[in-house]
Amino acid sequence: MAKKRLYIDVREPEEFQSGHVNGAVNLPCSILISGRTPLNHIDKEAELIVYCQSGKRSSFAIQILKQMGYSSVINGISADYVNNNYLT
Repeated sequence: MAKKRLYIDVREPEEFQSGHVNGAVNLPCSILISGRTPLNHIDKEAELIVYCQSGKRSSFAIQILKQMGYSSVINGISADYVNNNYLT
């Protein structure tokens, strides 16, 4: 059975609205930092592809997600990178 894969855009909502990976959820770093993470329903073994604009915020978000117990977290860098490397 394949792992569930979730695409997480950690940019701010206005950035997300300007364009994002099809099916991605918006979870800004500011929410991750606050601890109000709405991921409680996501299996800790799910594959999380995290991206932002350049990979910097997603790298930071990955550290937080790993501390939360998510074991399969990948830096997708940007929406373009995710579209070209994970959705093809």
